[in-house]
Amino acid sequence: MAYPKTLGASADKLYRAREARLALDRQVKKLKAEEVSLTDHIGALLSNQRLDKASGKIATVSKTLKPLGSILDWPALLKYAADNEASDLIERRVSGKVLADRVSQKEKVPGVKLEYLAKISLTKR
Repeated sequence: MAYPKTLGASADKLYRAREARLALDRQVKKLKAEEVSLTDHIGALLSNQRLDKASGKIATVSKTLKPLGSILDWPALLKYAADNEASDLIERRVSGKVLADRVSQKEKVPGVKLEYLAKISLTKR
């Protein structure tokens, strides 16, 4: 890249470069908002149609559910962890991976309210 020889011309070039970058940042922000909105829309459509996956001409979307735990009863959870040598379950919150593993094994974990977080993935065909 060739730099201007004078300080004034360099300042002007820097200003133009910054303005170009900021214009792109604004476009990226708008595109990200559209992406988030479309992801929410797709999640709602998949749920309403009771589907986990759908395809268009160039892409496929799929929804997975990830168990999330909110601790309702600390003493019950701590007793469970102690009785079952399950200290890996606790991080001052329920460990998402460990909880997901136990839920997938149909194990009931006392003191935890289960919720599911929908995740939408997009892949090119």
